[in-house]
Amino acid sequence: ASDIEGLDGFGTNAPIWLRFDGPLDTDRLPDPAGSTATDSPILLVDVDPDSPGRGTRVPFSWSWQDTETRFQPDRLLTIQPLWGMPLHPGRTYAVIVTTDIARPNDAVDGIFDLDDPAHDEWASVAETLLQLAIPQERVAAVTKFTTQDPVGRLAVFVDHIRTAVSIPSLDQALVQSEDLGYFTAWEGEIWLPFWQHGEKPFTTEGGGLEVDDEGVPVLAGWERGTFTLSLPRDAEMPADGWPVVIYEHGTGGDHTTFANGIGALEPAAVLARSGLAGIGISLPLHGERSAGGDPELLSFNYFNPTAARGNFQQAVLDVIYLAEVLTSGPQHFELVDEDGVGAGSAVLDPDSVAYMGHSHGGIVGAMAAPWLGDRLPAIFLSGAGGGLSLSLEYRKAGGLDIQALITDTFELAPDEQVVAGHPLVGMVQTLGETVDPINYAPYWHSRRPFWDAAPAHVLMTTGLLDEETPTITAQVLAGAGHLPVLSPVVQVQPVNELTGLVGQDTPTSLNITAWDGSRVSGGLAEFAEDDHYAIFEDGDAAALYATFLSTALSGSPPLVDLDID
Repeated sequence: ASDIEGLDGFGTNAPIWLRFDGPLDTDRLPDPAGSTATDSPILLVDVDPDSPGRGTRVPFSWSWQDTETRFQPDRLLTIQPLWGMPLHPGRTYAVIVTTDIARPNDAVDGIFDLDDPAHDEWASVAETLLQLAIPQERVAAVTKFTTQDPVGRLAVFVDHIRTAVSIPSLDQALVQSEDLGYFTAWEGEIWLPFWQHGEKPFTTEGGGLEVDDEGVPVLAGWERGTFTLSLPRDAEMPADGWPVVIYEHGTGGDHTTFANGIGALEPAAVLARSGLAGIGISLPLHGERSAGGDPELLSFNYFNPTAARGNFQQAVLDVIYLAEVLTSGPQHFELVDEDGVGAGSAVLDPDSVAYMGHSHGGIVGAMAAPWLGDRLPAIFLSGAGGGLSLSLEYRKAGGLDIQALITDTFELAPDEQVVAGHPLVGMVQTLGETVDPINYAPYWHSRRPFWDAAPAHVLMTTGLLDEETPTITAQVLAGAGHLPVLSPVVQVQPVNELTGLVGQDTPTSLNITAWDGSRVSGGLAEFAEDDHYAIFEDGDAAALYATFLSTALSGSPPLVDLDID
């Protein structure tokens, strides 16, 4: 209840429900493409008087619940903003049902009249109807709502890190931890600003970020962590130091994950063959940052939504902080082998830093990307998805069966499906908007941010057999970020088709126009025969990201070159 009371608006991707007093001719309801047409019997429209997009019709999908269930009345119509087109933060929208499909509701009678007590409340809707040339008499029912701001809180914390938090160098002696053919790995210490308040692991309480009465972020303390640095074994360090890729691991991993295997497709090995160093830290509640317990259950903490949000927000702020450290100046390391013998030195080039994240780390990177475009020349996301509700509906793998948890906890009937439009799932979506990457993706390069930023170059990959991050979530995340689906195209979602971002030929570079008129590189690559681990098992996927990152770190525009054998 406290989490709901703390919201500042409705969900930007959550469903809207309308109950009817009789049957509905669903054959007359539009598909997503037709939902914005002038003759659509139902409209989802921006009615905010302060919005530059007032009058914009938003595509939607729908579902009809004919029979009553424990949490759903009968004759319930669910309107779902099209996945991949999240509503703008802090804007007022209306769902308008016309007389083409329903009888006028008595509650609507007279609300647009100047002398009606409700006129002022509904004036923005009346003005929008006038703008759209829709007669008021055609309105059978209407509801309006103002969305929450899911990204603004992190924007405040990012600005605070950049303006008020000390950014010390990482200069120190590193001890060798691995020597695995293509690369060597070294370990060092890093202190991370910690923003989550309470006692870890925040199982049932605590874990949230806090601000003071003036809205200034409150630091909870500093957390000691370990980082792993991978270095190419047989290459000579460039004069300005090693170009370096920040690596963020998946759920259950730690700072060593990218550099502790002997395979040729181990990320550190792939980077090393391109002359790149890698650096990894552990996610919150993982590795040396753990306070005990299952990191998956604790990270996606469905029993403590405050902590679930805080865990991801902390991870994003870790990435922002590490990027600030690495780009603030050269990092100098003395290298010591396992026997304590000096093994030379290494320097990291502050002008050549990129990001790579897989799964959990891909989600974190997707959330951090809106603030990385002015710091990093390339961002690569593997196994990342957006649309929290879609993940609940479609995820088939992992240690926690969310559908079963919801079904058992709320004693749902066997035939009551846990789908994105279900009220319980809609509540989860509303509570989780602040950590849903789909709300951050528009700010990669397509939607003008309300903070100082530069458009980001973003590349994504998905395996179509992925049961951990369902492919649909990757496709709608790419749609929200205005990334084209690269050829060969195997499968797309309505958002990809409606935006026309399907079938980008490669090789390509600077193939996307950003909000400021500049050009960026990017896309979503689909691997039809791979699962969640495409980049670890498919050489074509590894070559794709290696080329993207290495060209960016060489000072050239990132090259997207998908060559599937």
